[in-house]
Amino acid sequence: VAASELNLKPATSVGNCRKWSVSDPVVMARESMRAPGTSFAPIVYTGTKASGWRELIRDYAAKIRDRVQLDETVKNTSAQIVANAGSDEEKLRRLTRYVQKNIKYQAIEFGTRGVIPNHASKTLSDKFGDCKDQSVLLAQLLKAQGFAAELALVSTYASFVETIPSLDQFNHMIVYLPNYKGGTFFDPTQKEFGLSALPPLYLEGQTAVLVKEDGHKILQIKPPEKNLSKIIVDREVTLEGDKAVIREMIRWTDYHAAFVRGYFRRHSARPLG
Repeated sequence: VAASELNLKPATSVGNCRKWSVSDPVVMARESMRAPGTSFAPIVYTGTKASGWRELIRDYAAKIRDRVQLDETVKNTSAQIVANAGSDEEKLRRLTRYVQKNIKYQAIEFGTRGVIPNHASKTLSDKFGDCKDQSVLLAQLLKAQGFAAELALVSTYASFVETIPSLDQFNHMIVYLPNYKGGTFFDPTQKEFGLSALPPLYLEGQTAVLVKEDGHKILQIKPPEKNLSKIIVDREVTLEGDKAVIREMIRWTDYHAAFVRGYFRRHSARPLG
């Protein structure tokens, strides 16, 4: 049970249940840029009696072991994508961009497929997949070129509770490259900007758990550098007789550019490159 500066009453037993109550509860209003509810409202966390994160993640890794094995289709595709690439940086850019451009996001959130990803070769064939499918595919394409790539579980909105080992804490899967820029996360479902240049949007500060058969590793996703994203306005005013002619150019960089690019992509009759 978590509650900060709230009138939380001691738990009571009701039959086989435990009951918590709060007087004068906080009103959860919908508003822009609101802080997470867990930071100011009472919440009860429940979970199974898993022995720990190490065992939980090791069991999950074993369940998806056959889905993360490199096969010839993925190896050949990876080789074709990076053909004539002059550096590892260029290989990384091409592979991440390939998944961004060619694999459509399709959420799968129910049944076994809500937890178990498809084989990378199937995602290549289908040309669509959810976060798990796209992350497995990207990780395999990278591994085929010698990159160390690991899968990571993360929540896009909730705070991480380390004392309750449960996969239910996560609703998203991404990729982690431990040897790139001191350790970098990649989210292939984000389609509007270069993954090798920018940290995953909306995930800064969140806790990620790496999926490893020899256990697990808990990492925090670093925020982007300050002043990384900009809106630059160039305005030129020319006097022509008794009139003023104003010419204005707006340039967006990095995350701001991604927002605008995504807007036009959704509203344009023609596909944008």
